[in-house]
Amino acid sequence: MVSNFWNSCSASINIVPFSEGYCWTRTSERQAARMRVGYLKAVLRQEVSYFDLHVTSTTDVITSVSSDILVIQDVLSDKVWKNN
Repeated sequence: MVSNFWNSCSASINIVPFSEGYCWTRTSERQAARMRVGYLKAVLRQEVSYFDLHVTSTTDVITSVSSDILVIQDVLSDKVWKNN
């Protein structure tokens, strides 16, 4: 009876941190997806002249968005999870 208690305690010690990390990672992925959609909507609302003056190629825009979103996603999944 007592050994079953300790077995369940040791199992929960391993499962709980994994579940917490998984939840924070999923949360950061959802936030990143929302930010990408919001950014795309903001870009599509711009005047055409904005792209003539500020953007040299579409790869610049895609690279910039991807790198910024990945940084934010890393912060959400890694930093917040470690601080709890």
